[in-house]
Amino acid sequence: MTHKTTTHSQTSPASKGNLIILLGAPSHDNLTEYTSKLLEDFPDLGAPTLLCRIETPVTYDTLLAQKSIDPSQTEVVLIYCGHGEPPSLQGPGALPGTPNCRDLQSVFYDERFLHLGPTFVLAFCCSAAIDLGYSIDRKTTGRTFVGFDEQIGWVMKTGDYADCYKRILHGSALAMLRATTIHSLEKSIREIYRAALSSFSSEKDGQYEWGLMMRAYLRKQLEALTFIRS
Repeated sequence: MTHKTTTHSQTSPASKGNLIILLGAPSHDNLTEYTSKLLEDFPDLGAPTLLCRIETPVTYDTLLAQKSIDPSQTEVVLIYCGHGEPPSLQGPGALPGTPNCRDLQSVFYDERFLHLGPTFVLAFCCSAAIDLGYSIDRKTTGRTFVGFDEQIGWVMKTGDYADCYKRILHGSALAMLRATTIHSLEKSIREIYRAALSSFSSEKDGQYEWGLMMRAYLRKQLEALTFIRS
């Protein structure tokens, strides 16, 4: 994409009256097992929240049907933590027990499902903003997307590191729901990242064994952030 911030509308999308938060938590390899735990005990965003742990291949339309969600009547917020490819959010590629199942991936969401929503997407997935973000920007109206247009890295440690990611996820989701313009959304989320970087500043390297790597990965995420309101 040529611009990290794109918008056709300066105001937040119109509400359908019903709002539901879907926490997409694929869990099939070391990274997704780590990121899926970040969505556990997710703070209240003011709407019903469903933690959807995804351990076998499933697509977005099937998940909606499984949860009895009618996208024509319900405004969906999708917060997805997993692998990503430029055109799609990725899920498990095979049933547990299948040879090399941990290394396989499948498409959970791509432009085939744009007609189903969701209204808001927070994609903590590598590279998905490149093509999927472009499709949302060009082919939909009234959608908000926050994601990354490059590969991103993670310090897969618990404690302060996991707590930091949780603050970023929750703060970004809250900002996505509250921001009235794309520019205020970008400002809010960038401030969240700057606060995270401050908590792992070089002055605290003696406190954090992985502080230097954490700063590098947070900076990479900050640089790769893409904000779209179609």
